[in-house]
Parts: sequence; structure tokens; C-alpha cells
Amino acid sequence: MDQRLEDYINFLAAQRGASVHTLRGYRQDLIQFLQYSASQPGDGAIDRLRVRGYLAWLAQRGLRKSS
Repeated sequence: MDQRLEDYINFLAAQRGASVHTLRGYRQDLIQFLQYSASQPGDGAIDRLRVRGYLAWLAQRGLRKSS
């Protein structure tokens, strides 16, 4: 797993006091985003266009913004 992802999850747990359920949800969401990002053409840089593409991809699957 990406070390940056684990560092962020650890930050949320230690500094923000996020619950186990919140951490699990964030981890799953971020893993899904990273998988989407890896499947896209380009250098893999995470920028505004990549995030917007991911949100559009989620919308195509019927997920609402609140999901």
C-alpha cells in the first residue's frame, strides 16, 4: 500500500482523533481513487482534472456527491 496513504490515515487517527469507522471509510475511498488514477493515461499526477475525472466516473456509476 502507498506509504503516503498510511501516513495520512495515521495523521487522522493521531492528530484528529478520527474514529475507526471514519479511518476505514477514508482508506477505502482513497484506495479506490488511487486505483482509478493508476488506470488513467498520463504521468499519474494528481491534479484538478484527475479529481474531476474521478468524480465524473463516480457519478456515472450512480453515486451522489454526498457518497
